Amino acid sequence: MNYNKAELCKDCKMPVSKEMLRIRIPEVAHLTDINYHTEARLLIATAMRDTALMNAYGRIKREQDRVGHLPHALSNQRSQLDRKLYRKLMQYDNGREVWSGL
Repeated sequence: MNYNKAELCKDCKMPVSKEMLRIRIPEVAHLTDINYHTEARLLIATAMRDTALMNAYGRIKREQDRVGHLPHALSNQRSQLDRKLYRKLMQYDNGREVWSGL
């Protein structure tokens, strides 16, 4: 792969390629299938190495685990984060494929 500027992620300066997230797609789909939606998003943020999203989804997961469900206010916070996650995912070649796993 040629590591020119056009192929680098704007936020983390890591190479943007299909292979970066491909191994995570089955895991994301599985987590979603067993109703672990926040954990699936956390896995994607971790694969992208986005510490802001990792921390935010981690906080939501901890609160969700503490309460035992996803309260409405927490669901709204996760939805706001999802918009950021979506925008960042679309920078990757297979971002739509990963997003569809959610």
